[in-house]
Amino acid sequence: MKQPTQMRRLVLLFRLTSPPYTYPDKARLFDHLQQAGLEVSETTFERDKKELKEEFGLQVRFSKPHQGYYLYRPPDEDVGDFHQFLELLERWERLSFFLQGNVRQVAHYLQFEQHSELQGAEHLPLLWRALREQRCLRFAYQPFQQQDITERYVEPCLLLEDRNRWYLVAWSPKDQKLKTFGVERMRDPQLTEETFTQDRRADYRAQKAYALGVHFGADQHIERVVLRFATPMVPYLKTLPLHATQRVLADDEAGLTVELDLVLNPELERELLGYAEYVEVLAPQALRQRMAERLEAALTRYQPFTPKK
Repeated sequence: MKQPTQMRRLVLLFRLTSPPYTYPDKARLFDHLQQAGLEVSETTFERDKKELKEEFGLQVRFSKPHQGYYLYRPPDEDVGDFHQFLELLERWERLSFFLQGNVRQVAHYLQFEQHSELQGAEHLPLLWRALREQRCLRFAYQPFQQQDITERYVEPCLLLEDRNRWYLVAWSPKDQKLKTFGVERMRDPQLTEETFTQDRRADYRAQKAYALGVHFGADQHIERVVLRFATPMVPYLKTLPLHATQRVLADDEAGLTVELDLVLNPELERELLGYAEYVEVLAPQALRQRMAERLEAALTRYQPFTPKK
């Protein structure tokens, strides 16, 4: 198990040498590490470079023309994979401090959200193997709200976790498009001997960049969504934006007005319903109308209703 201080050094070394390249020399790298409260020496520097290469397949190289270090990336590496790895590494770093001292004491002071009844988790090892070996899968599938169980044959693409549920993103040769399958709705997944070579992860990530949740497709249009949040919600939206495309249009006594580039899907509606009376959809009109209809339908469930005077 890596020590938290070593993990912090690895993550910082990764960040300092990642694109866009600034090619820091050894003195600058050491200075950054020391400013972060980390002890560093020639020995630890060489050991950390070796660790990144052997454990993570990352090479910190020295550029003679620039007289500094950079993180080498193979020309054919997917940029999405690179950023996803950085996200995993940073999550690891954020949790590593829990491992300091007596690990058993962590349970006294830390509470994770628990979902012990999640179904389908037993399929994850098989799905992971299919992804790594690039082998096609067969399984029976029953979507929610449907009675029929159908047989599926797919080329697995990605495993996706969203709101404590796991999904398999896969290419359907029959439908000729990427589809998302909830693992708890799978029945008897089986590895086949058939393999595939085409990598469609970039296609999926390009679509996912403009969507909340898992329900979207290549045929959906990206819309300019404008929202106005009431004052009590402003600190939350500023410290944790609704989406990476969020941009502030106005921040005044009326609240916070933001615009986002998103596809319109059920997850976006669910997110907005969660803000209840604290959000107003200003655009597009179709989304504004849809939210009004859903709120009106919700209100009928509370009839008869007497407003407070």
